[in-house]
Amino acid sequence: FTERIIAFARQHRLTLNTLIQGAWTLLLHHFSGDSQVMHGSVVSGRPADLRGVEKMVGLFINTLPVRGMIEPEQTLVTWLAEKQQQLLSLREYETTALTDVQRWNDMPAGSALFDSIVVFENYPAADTPDVGFTVEQVRYLEQSNYPLALLVVPGDVLELLLLYDMARF
Repeated sequence: FTERIIAFARQHRLTLNTLIQGAWTLLLHHFSGDSQVMHGSVVSGRPADLRGVEKMVGLFINTLPVRGMIEPEQTLVTWLAEKQQQLLSLREYETTALTDVQRWNDMPAGSALFDSIVVFENYPAADTPDVGFTVEQVRYLEQSNYPLALLVVPGDVLELLLLYDMARF
């Protein structure tokens, strides 16, 4: 299944992240019935133009809103290509605080732009140097303050983890 998804993405010059974000948009549309849905996308990056970035340690992680418009007359591939361009354009804002985005949209303080997020774990796994022991049965502990979170862990087998607030779902 994972190989077929990756082959589809390559065939249409799309990223795996675009396919997942598109599927999430379609899923939200299906369950909400709305032709326009909003979710958060966790972005990470180390912008080269950030002053002093070479002296900073750690990941740069932020969550930005992604608006999904369902266009029934479009083909899936055309719609996904537009989704990919939208996600690429988010890079311009990857260091922008979500509170600033809310203010730009005239949102009342404390109101949420979205109730779900997509986290695409795309950072490379570091090679472990030979230190004389091995680490086995690695487990991740993930938490989210959003009612619904999709965690995507690409690899030989695409892993999808769904975190949700049991009081709401």
